[in-house]
Amino acid sequence: MADIRVKDLDEASTPGADYYLLTDSASDGVKKVKTSNIVTKEDIGLGNVDNTSDANKPISTAVQTALDGKATAAQGAKADTAVQPDDLGDLAVKDKISVADINATGTPSASTWLRGDNVWSTPAGGGDVVAANNGADFVDAGATLANLGVAIVTSRTAMKALNTARTKLAWLDEGGRSGLFKWHSEDVSAVVAPRSVTSTGVFAGSNEIVSDGHRFKTGDMVRATASVDGLTAGAYYFVNRTDHEVFTLSSTFGGSIFDLTATDPITLDVVPDSLEGEVVIPPGKATDGSEGAWLRSKPNTGEYYAVHFGLEVGGSTDNSRAINTALRVAEETGGGKVFAPAGDIYMTGGILKARNVVLEGVSQYATILRWHGTGPAYAVDMRDDKSDGAGYDRTVGGLKRLRLSGSGLSGSSTRGLGVENNQRSYPLTEEVVVENFPNDGIHITGDNWNVAFAYTQVQSCAQVTSGATGFRIDPDAHVLYLGLDKMLIEGCGNSTSPAGGLFVATNTGVTARSWNIDVQIEGSFGLREAYFENITQLNVEGLYIEREAVSGQTYGAEFKDCTGVIEKGGIYAANGSISTRALIFSGTSKMLVQNTTISGWGGYNIATLDTAEVHYMNCPGTDGSNTGAADGGASTVTAVY
Repeated sequence: MADIRVKDLDEASTPGADYYLLTDSASDGVKKVKTSNIVTKEDIGLGNVDNTSDANKPISTAVQTALDGKATAAQGAKADTAVQPDDLGDLAVKDKISVADINATGTPSASTWLRGDNVWSTPAGGGDVVAANNGADFVDAGATLANLGVAIVTSRTAMKALNTARTKLAWLDEGGRSGLFKWHSEDVSAVVAPRSVTSTGVFAGSNEIVSDGHRFKTGDMVRATASVDGLTAGAYYFVNRTDHEVFTLSSTFGGSIFDLTATDPITLDVVPDSLEGEVVIPPGKATDGSEGAWLRSKPNTGEYYAVHFGLEVGGSTDNSRAINTALRVAEETGGGKVFAPAGDIYMTGGILKARNVVLEGVSQYATILRWHGTGPAYAVDMRDDKSDGAGYDRTVGGLKRLRLSGSGLSGSSTRGLGVENNQRSYPLTEEVVVENFPNDGIHITGDNWNVAFAYTQVQSCAQVTSGATGFRIDPDAHVLYLGLDKMLIEGCGNSTSPAGGLFVATNTGVTARSWNIDVQIEGSFGLREAYFENITQLNVEGLYIEREAVSGQTYGAEFKDCTGVIEKGGIYAANGSISTRALIFSGTSKMLVQNTTISGWGGYNIATLDTAEVHYMNCPGTDGSNTGAADGGASTVTAVY
C-alpha cells in the first residue's frame, strides 16, 4: 500500500505548515501549535479589536446624549452667580413688574414722570405731559431736554460738531432759528438737492451757461457735480444773473461772475437752502446730503418760517435774502406757505417770485416789509423771465396779509409790485397794502391769462415818478382776465399822470374776456382818476370814484375804444366846484352804464367824444340835462327806459 500522509488523516482541521500531529491521543486531531513566545490578539480571541487612542475611543449614543444635556464649565460659573428667587422677594412670583416696583424717590402716579435723576416728579406744566411739552420745563430747561436724549446747541456750528453716531436729536437755541433737528444718516439728497440742471451750451468768453428751463433766480445756490470748466466737484456756487435760458455763476453770494476756463457740459445740483434754515450738513459729509444731514423737524409739511432762515424784525439788516431763500426752499420742495412775523422788517433788496408759494404775514397792519435806500426796480418782483422755457409761467404764488411800504426809500424810482407772463394767480394779493412807492404801486406787463387781486389797497404811490400811477397795465400787456375784488386805490399819481389811480391802455385788438372791476378810487392826482383803452367785453361792476378838486383834472374816468358795461357803482365829486366830467367815452367806445349813481360834477355826468355811443339806465342824478356829446360831434348818449 502506498504511504499515508498527514493530510490523509481523518481530522477536523486542515493541516498546514503551522500544524503538527500531536501524539497525545487526547488531542484528538491536528492542532495548530504556537511555536514562538509572541502572543497575538488572535491568540486570545480579540482579533476584531483596534488599537484606538483614549481620545478617540467611541462611546454609545445614549452616553453622548446624556453628556450633551450637561452644562459647560462657563455656564456653571454663571449659574453660581445668578440672581436667586430669594433675592427678588415678591418680584419672583410676578408675571410682570409695575411702575410702583421701580426703586425711585417719590411716588409714581398719573401726574408724575420719572426724571433722569431717578425721581418721580410732577412737571411744571401742571402735572400733564402735554402741558409740560409746551411749558418752560420742556422748552427752556436744558436738563429736561438732555434727559430725553436731546443735545442742546446754541449755533449751527455747534450742531455740526455733534457726534452723530450717538446723538440723533438736537435742539437749536439760536434766536428765531430755534427748533428741533433730527439726524438722518440715510441718503437725503432728494431733500437737500431736489433737482439738477445740465447745460446745453457754455461760453467761456462771457462766462454764460445755457440751459433752457433752468428756472433759476438771482442768488440761488447750486452744487457742481464734477470738476469741470474751473468748477470744483461738491463745491457750492451762486446764480449771479439770469436772462431767459442763460445764467452766470459766482463763488459767493452777490459776488463777481465766476471765470469759466472751458466749455465742457456742466451739471449743477439745485441746493435751495443756502442759509441752513431747514438743512444743516456737517463738515466732511457729502454736500448733496447723500451721506446724511440734520433736518428740521416740524409738524406740518409745506409750511416754512422766514425767521428760520435768519429774518430779523427791526434793525437795519436787509432781510430780502432770508425771505427769498425760504421761498425758494418751499418752491423746490413742492410749494406751500412762507410765514413772515409781525413787526417792521427792514428791506433793501427785492423779493423774487416763487412758484406755488404764498408769502403770508400776520395781518396787513402787523407785518410791514419796509424798503430803504434806493431800492430795487420792484419791491416784489413777480415777473416771469421765461427761465422755465415756457412763454408764460403757468403757476405762481402770491402775497397775503402783509404791507409793502416804500416809506424808507430815498431818491428812488422803485415800483411796489411787478407782474408779468403769468397764467393763473387768483388771487395774486389778498389783504395786502402797497404804499408810498415813488413809482407805480402795481405794474402789469407781458402775457397774462388770469390775474386777480382781492381786498388790496394801493395808497400814496406814484407821487414822484413822472407819468406814474397807482395801478398800471402797460399798453403791450395782454391780460385775458383781470379781477379787482374790493380794491382801494387812494392818493396816488402826480400832475403828470395820465390817470392817478388806475391806468389800463392795451394795444388794439386785446380782448378782455371778463374784466371784473370792483374798485374804489379816491383822491388821486393826474388828468383822470381812471383810464381804460382798447378793452372789449369790459365789465366794470362796483366802480366807485371820489374825485378831489385838484388843479389840472378834467375827468373822473375815461373809456376809449372800449366795449362793455359799467354798473352798480358811484361816481362822485368831493365838492360841487369841480367843473369837469364824471365819465367820458371816446374813440369808438360802445358801452352801457346802469345802476350807477353820479353826482356833484359841474360838467357832464356822461359825456362822449369822437364816435362813441353810450346808453344809460337807472342812473340816479343823470338825465338829459347833464349828458351829451362833449365835442358836438357824432358821438351819442342815449337814455334807456
